[in-house]
Amino acid sequence: MKFLKTTLLLILISINFYGQETITGQLFDSNTKKALEYATVYINGTTAGTTTDQNGFFTLKNVAIPCQLIASHVSYETKALQILTKDKKLSIYLEPKNILIQNVSVKSKNRRAKNLKLFKDNFLGTDKWGEKAILLNEEALHFSWEYQEDIINGVTFTVKPESITTKEKGINLTSIKRPYRLKVTASEPLKINLPLLGYKLHVDLVDFSLDDPYSLKGSISSFLGYYYFNTITPKNKSEQQKINKNRLLAYYNSAQHFLKSVYDKDIHKNGYRIYEEGRNPKNFEKCYNEFFIDNNVVVKNNKAYVSGLDKKKLFVFFYYNYKGHPKDQNSHKGGRVIQSPVYFLNDTCVINSNGTISDNSIMFAPVIGNKKVGSLLPDNFAPEKLL
Repeated sequence: MKFLKTTLLLILISINFYGQETITGQLFDSNTKKALEYATVYINGTTAGTTTDQNGFFTLKNVAIPCQLIASHVSYETKALQILTKDKKLSIYLEPKNILIQNVSVKSKNRRAKNLKLFKDNFLGTDKWGEKAILLNEEALHFSWEYQEDIINGVTFTVKPESITTKEKGINLTSIKRPYRLKVTASEPLKINLPLLGYKLHVDLVDFSLDDPYSLKGSISSFLGYYYFNTITPKNKSEQQKINKNRLLAYYNSAQHFLKSVYDKDIHKNGYRIYEEGRNPKNFEKCYNEFFIDNNVVVKNNKAYVSGLDKKKLFVFFYYNYKGHPKDQNSHKGGRVIQSPVYFLNDTCVINSNGTISDNSIMFAPVIGNKKVGSLLPDNFAPEKLL
């Protein structure tokens, strides 16, 4: 397996729909106790969001409780609250940020352009969804590198990202350990347009890392953060139909779609088959046998616990029709197919009822692993409503 890339795994919580409630509250500066206007308050992973008024008040309607409420402001640290029961009114205090101003040289501008491309490719994606996604405030991003050093002939060399494809002083750079981790933070919430999917995305980036970006074996990317969607009103019915079609195509054969199928114990109906890599006992040649994951899944308290897969080499096969929709493997075998390796990194991995996970315990290589933030959909996206 030459390439290993993860999906982008976010901090999420399982949402149990106990009822639609209204949440009200007020935001304050934790130091001055003054009300905060123009702060953003939203339910993580959904389309429910609003802005505080001049007195710091906000109201969110039709919210499913329990949920995760996020309070965000460009000058303050983002705050996440677990809402388990309906309160009369929330009082939320935000801590001011420490803002550093950095000077930018011509050399650092050139380096920044390369860093920005690495970030966009691995955050938004390089497929059609990522290529059409637009990052509106890229100036908010801050980059830093972690390096590995190697000693050659008694001299320590550190290879900078901008010189990665060159040779320095006759030293072959392939023998030197390269910069191995790009870290990215943001000074304000990221604003991203997803025109193909009909959303404007607000992302409070907590942390982004890209390991081994120049490795021939591939790289691993992951990020932690909070986000919500503003729905773009289409110009006409035809545009809405195109958006609906794109949302379906982005959802099918995504990490969330596959993991929800695992949670529901219904992978065949949703077009998936799983195969395990092994060895033929007669000639020890590599072979692939269908693996039935239901035997390793226990659903309890709105979570699926998947156990005993951390040492297995598994491949997800997605069968689809000419529209790109899943082909039911219960009634039909085969069809057009694409495959993606999947890695269960822990002995027990936990999947939420909507197909999300709360850590980086499950990773995907391409094709599923190629789907990044550019193809992101709300956690409660329901394809049946668009069919």
